[in-house]
Amino acid sequence: MELYGEDGGLLARYVKKLDATPSKINTVDMDVDYEIEVDAEKGRLVISVEDVFGRLTDLSSVELILLSQGASKLNPPLSRLQTIVIQQPQPEDRLQGGAVQVTGLALPGADSQIKMELIDEKGNKLGQRLARINPTSAGGYGSFTAEIPFQVSEPTPARLIVYQDGGNISPLTHLSSVEILLNP
Repeated sequence: MELYGEDGGLLARYVKKLDATPSKINTVDMDVDYEIEVDAEKGRLVISVEDVFGRLTDLSSVELILLSQGASKLNPPLSRLQTIVIQQPQPEDRLQGGAVQVTGLALPGADSQIKMELIDEKGNKLGQRLARINPTSAGGYGSFTAEIPFQVSEPTPARLIVYQDGGNISPLTHLSSVEILLNP
């Protein structure tokens, strides 16, 4: 978990090892200590999860107004929906042919672009693409699609990550991922 101030400075960082059992729901409840030099400023709370290889698997964030003093006032989230939904490929899909066809849905944020990367277990980037979120008229999920070229010489486990940039405050705002197998 990381807390960023409006200038992009990291105000607090906490790391906690969680139970990785697939059916287990982990709850994180903690007080976050920080200091700012002004009465109030924008901030962003980012919570992320990494796999055993140190690759991001999920990341969510929420915008905050940080106060230098006084009591906290919490507002319930407007939505509990997943911001980025990867429809294709599915987890553990075995892909070949030198390209991964990616389709999904995303709630448009300040940035209407989605970035995608294929990352192997050693952290090497095997391919990347940028795609636009096609907005819907109802203001809900928009769709995205892209083809990410890759080149491997042997079967290679990889993680497809799909994310939105965080602008000036934090590196990322939202990220989803799936583990796949790339074949030559």
